[in-house]
Parts: sequence; C-alpha cells; structure tokens
Amino acid sequence: MSDTLSLICPDLLEGQEFLISAEPKDIKRKLDADDSADLSEDIIHATKCLHELNRCPQSLSEQEANLKSFERKYSLLSLSLRNYSLGQLQESEQLDALMHELTLEMSYGFKRYLLQLDGNTNWVFGIQKKVAYAVNASIYYLSLLKNERYNSNKAIPSYLWQELHQLYLYAENKKLLKIKLKVAVTGLLSAADTISANYVRACLLSAIIPYDLSRKESWNLFQYLQQAAGSIIISDDLDLAQDKHCFAIDLKGGSRPVLIRSVINGNNLEPRFMITNGFTDLLKSQLSDYVNQGVLADKAFLSIDEPQLAEKLMQLMYRYSVQFIARESDRYPIEVDADTVWGLKAILDFWQYQELSPMDENFAASFEENLLDLLDESYSMPIRWQTVNESQGGLCIQEQKHGALTISESMPVLIAKHTHVRNSNWVFALTRWHQMEGIKNRVGVKFIKGKLQIACINQKPDVKLLVIGPDSSGRQFLLVPRGYLVNKNNMVLQLAGKKMLAQCVRTFHCTDADLVQIELTGNFA
Repeated sequence: MSDTLSLICPDLLEGQEFLISAEPKDIKRKLDADDSADLSEDIIHATKCLHELNRCPQSLSEQEANLKSFERKYSLLSLSLRNYSLGQLQESEQLDALMHELTLEMSYGFKRYLLQLDGNTNWVFGIQKKVAYAVNASIYYLSLLKNERYNSNKAIPSYLWQELHQLYLYAENKKLLKIKLKVAVTGLLSAADTISANYVRACLLSAIIPYDLSRKESWNLFQYLQQAAGSIIISDDLDLAQDKHCFAIDLKGGSRPVLIRSVINGNNLEPRFMITNGFTDLLKSQLSDYVNQGVLADKAFLSIDEPQLAEKLMQLMYRYSVQFIARESDRYPIEVDADTVWGLKAILDFWQYQELSPMDENFAASFEENLLDLLDESYSMPIRWQTVNESQGGLCIQEQKHGALTISESMPVLIAKHTHVRNSNWVFALTRWHQMEGIKNRVGVKFIKGKLQIACINQKPDVKLLVIGPDSSGRQFLLVPRGYLVNKNNMVLQLAGKKMLAQCVRTFHCTDADLVQIELTGNFA
C-alpha cells in the first residue's frame, strides 16, 4: 500500500522569503515582543505571523525551531482560554473564532513540516523521531480543530477525518505509533505522548455526544482523554474485536468511528478496531476511587473544584464505551458532498444504466454532465448537494444555487455521499421535509437501505421497477408507478435473471410512486 500523504496546506507564495524573515531568532523575538494585555490582539498577532510563515519557504531546521516557538505561544494562549483550573476565564465566541484561525494555521505548519520531512532525500539526524513529532502534532491540532467546531456547534469538514485516518495509517506503516514523545511541562491540554494515544483521543471525542456537551465539559473531556486514551488498543484483528468492547474505524473513509455492529460485515478497505476494555477498566477504577474516597486522578480534569463535573464525564464515557448505547438517532454534523437522483423515472433510468454500465472513471469525471445527458430533458433537480448532518437512519442535505425548489414529502431519491472521489455507494431514501433557510434549500431524508436492482413483472417486461433490500430487518420493497399494483396481491417478478414469486404486504404512497413492501418466496418455475 502507498504511503503517499495527501494533506491540505496553503501554497507557498513566490518571493515571500524576501518579505519576511524565517530566521528562528527573529520569529522568537516577534512572538516574545507581543505583550499586549488584550488577548484578542495577542491571538491576532500570533496568527498573522504564522500565516505569513506558512506561505514562506523554510529549511527543515527553520521549520522545526519556528514551530516549537509557536507551540509555546499557542499553549499559553490556549490555557488562557480553556484552563478551567484558573477560575474565571475570558469566554466569548469572538475569542474562540480567533483561536480557531490560529489552530488552523498550526495544523498547516506541522502538516507542511511533515510533508517536507517525508519528501527529504538527504540524511537527517534522528529523522524517525522528527517524523513522529510532526505526525503527532498534526493529529493534535486537527483534534483541536474538531473540538473547537464541537464547541461552536459547527459541522466537521470531512477532510479532518480523512487526514486523521491518513496520518494514523502513515504512522502505522512507518512503525511510529508507540514512539514516546516529549509533551508540555504543564501536562494540560497538550498532545498525548504517543501518536496512537493522540489519535485515539481524536476518535473518542466523537464517540459520545460531543455536540451536547458544554464548552467547559468539552475541554475537560479533552484533558481527561489525554492520559486515558493510552489504555485503548487499536487492532486490525477482526477475531479479537468480536469478543471485545470496541468501535470500528474505516481508515480509507472520512467518517468518525462507529459501533462495531455497524461495520463488522462491511467491506472497508482498511478497517481498524478500537478496543476499549482497558479503558473501561480504568474508568471503573477511577469512578470507584471517586465514589468511595472522593479522589480524582492527578491532572485528569481541568475543573479541579468541580468533582461532580468529572464524575458526569466519566459516567458518560462509561455508558458509551461499555454499555454500547445505540446512537442511531444522534445527529453528527459532517460536511461532505452528495450526488442525488430525484423522482421515480430518473431513478429507474439511472439505475438501469448503472446495472448495464457500472460507473467508470470517465463517467465519474464529468458526472453531472453525463447524468443530465442520460436523463430526460425535463429533469430540473440539482444533482450536487452538501450534507449537513446525519444519523444511521437518515440525512439532512442542503444546496443554495437553484432558488426555492419544489420537493414534496415522501419524494423518492437516490443519494451517494463522496469526498474527493465519486463512488457507487447509492442509497435509496424518501424525503421527510423541505424548508428554505434564506437562500438554502434544506431537505431531510430517511434511508431505506439495501441492494438496488431493476426488475419487472413477468407479463410486462417493458415497465421497469426497482427492488430495494433486504434492509437490516430483512424487509424488501418495490418502487413502482403510482397505482401500478392496485388490487394485486401476488405477482411473478423477473429479477436478476430469475423469476421470483412476490407477495405484496403493504403499500406506502410516495410522490408519483408507490413503495410496496414485498415478500419474495423463492424461484418460480
């Protein structure tokens, strides 16, 4: 497998090295000279300096020294805003937004440093340790970006998960996961001391209900997982995972970890299993110490004067990692693109083509243009949408380029989420609601999952129908024109080259179509 890294970084600006100095002593002097009593001005100054530096060519030694100076500065600013052991903090949406910009630039700086180390062909003393440091810091600042977006109730850009997974896989292939690294002297809100623990913290932050936590709870949890994440094992051994408490991760995807039951039979290209047995043992021990002795582990939490908050967070982690509370209804916002095909006729035309000619690179490269050529000239629905949030059972999508659209309740639609590369993972859904928010169309859909296949009734081969399923409950459905199966209880379907006897169980009325639940009883001779 390729170790090639694909990380988002700003372009270097031609001539930038003549406009600013990248000398480490000059950078350190700049940062130390800023003694503004205004925290927002301090953050803006540091961000401006790093923004310029991230777009300026630097040698490896300059990058390392400069990033360490910015790390020290970032730590001071972060603790000023987030260290609840200090008592009263300056909390405001404006300060959090400014800090988010600085965190973004920190992530750029370390990713660029890593890319330069990875592409280096000259001998560098201690390069493995330097690469591990760059990977660990990159994961740390991506984790901070993620937690900051939880705090501000904003969706997670899909690239964050893609890069986190990619960095972990890179470190695994380079055998860097367990290398011990130096962390901040304070031990507060810093990177964990191994890549593995840092990555686990990023994963666990999403494993409970991050958008339901207060700002104080969120940063206390971030601090707790700094130490506790080291008790979790990541394995690619499916047999080991079967008998353990664990979450599953698709390292080739752009999504958070999910309960193992959701992935155990999947076809992930790079599955890993986050086994939490050691973590839950630690939680039980620490909860017992608190309940029986009133004792909390040293530097486990920021709010040292609020033990009830620490107990609440440990109980939450225990519930989600031990008792496996189902999260099908929990909304987890994430920003990815989604291709769509709307309405019965368009769905049937597209899927019939898809079965005959599965989507290749050429079709995918100009997907929207090719799809419109395939469909009827009257087709007017936008193809590309963006997901807003999703659960196991449904999705919210939005688009803002086509004005107010006419979308009825229970309108059939095919949806395929994708990030950089289009795929053929289409899911059937029915709309639940449509609303306008300013110029944005927002639509909620409910999935009906299962394999999609074109079929027809034996006596009417020219009328194509769509079979959906079986879903996770074993149900199968038939999407047909409205009223097509009125007064029909049994029929013979031609499906995948076979004749199948189908019994109609119940009918759901959709927009210009019926969705009929059926039971297939076997081959019909």
